[in-house]
Amino acid sequence: MVVYVIDTSSLIKMKEQYPSTTFPSVWQNMEKLCKNGKLIGPLEVLKEIEEGDDELKVWAKKVRNIFIKPDKRQTDRNSQRYS
Repeated sequence: MVVYVIDTSSLIKMKEQYPSTTFPSVWQNMEKLCKNGKLIGPLEVLKEIEEGDDELKVWAKKVRNIFIKPDKRQTDRNSQRYS
């Protein structure tokens, strides 16, 4: 199964270029990906988005379950990569 990982800057760019009021189908399709477990993001992305007060924050709360804490294997691998 293909899983996409998204970051804060990508979501902000989407919000700016494809606002949900103008492109509702884009956001609906994103929500389908989230519902089907095909779109995830690190928990840090949610924390960054929650600092704002806009439609992206509302959207992120709706799909909150996609934001996950990296597991030990992922953090160990990143630690090795940047040592």
